[in-house]
Amino acid sequence: QEQVVVVRLNNRLRETPELLKQKLESRTDILSVATSSQVPGIPFAPREYSAEGSAGSPILTNTLWMDEDYLSTMQIELRAGRGFQAERPSERQRGFILNRAAVGHFGWEDPDDAVGKIISTPGENGITGRVIGVTENFNYESLHNEIKPLVMRYRASQNFLSARISDRQVMNTMDYLESQWNAVAPDDPFVSWFLDEQLQNQYESETRLSTLFMYFSGLAILIACLGLFGLASFSIQRRIREIGIRKILGASVSRIVLLFTGEYVLLLLVANLVAWPLGYITVNHWLEEFAYRVEIGSLLFLMAGLLVVTIAILTISVQTIRTGLTNPVESLRNE
Repeated sequence: QEQVVVVRLNNRLRETPELLKQKLESRTDILSVATSSQVPGIPFAPREYSAEGSAGSPILTNTLWMDEDYLSTMQIELRAGRGFQAERPSERQRGFILNRAAVGHFGWEDPDDAVGKIISTPGENGITGRVIGVTENFNYESLHNEIKPLVMRYRASQNFLSARISDRQVMNTMDYLESQWNAVAPDDPFVSWFLDEQLQNQYESETRLSTLFMYFSGLAILIACLGLFGLASFSIQRRIREIGIRKILGASVSRIVLLFTGEYVLLLLVANLVAWPLGYITVNHWLEEFAYRVEIGSLLFLMAGLLVVTIAILTISVQTIRTGLTNPVESLRNE
């Protein structure tokens, strides 16, 4: 998805996208160019298909119209067969490319077995052709959804142009894209965006939730640290005589710090044992909304617990070290 620019085609260029595509392919910092009816992140339109060996009514399946360069531009891997090729015009008109999910969708077991199978579209303008290739599954919708079956077909007229560009001098490349657009379609506005931005828009609610949790977590940590600092100060003031006597008897500052922080670390460990299962249940429930998700490992909780303990020790140590460095004679005299 990185470094892919999508341009919305309008009016004349929708019917003849080759006018713009040929101009862009000649530039070295534009690595590949393709056209398609849709791009990932935008809903795909379903159509009816009848497959060889399947009984019953036609099967409704998402459809993507594309040119012969789409698979290579989007770096979609072929699992079996081949893609559309300019030197095979009959395949471009009557050929079908499926993703792996569509193979099982049509009742076939193996991608290699699907190549050569007959598929037809119903209706007066329907066509009958063969499967020429099968791609690996790729996410063309949000990760909330499982990968749906997809039929890919060839068409000259398209709605979008996708260009994979070099990561050097991106602004110059974008200026060139716009200048070539103005040369072939001066009356139409130039509308473009990066594909990764389009895909990220599918997760706006997750982005807002992440920001909200970040701010509230920071606020919670700040309030906890203030409370812990005040509690440690109160505890130290009550035990100021004990600290003075320990120092006179030879206790070091580090020993005194360890004595005070040890009491709080034990409480923090108990708090973590309560928080970990609650955190796991909450996050795991949220992750169930995604068809494709990461697993929650124990390392994540250990790192969070270690961070909490570290912050607490630093908070307590500030007050403890200052008291430990005080002359014990002064402490005992005041007492």
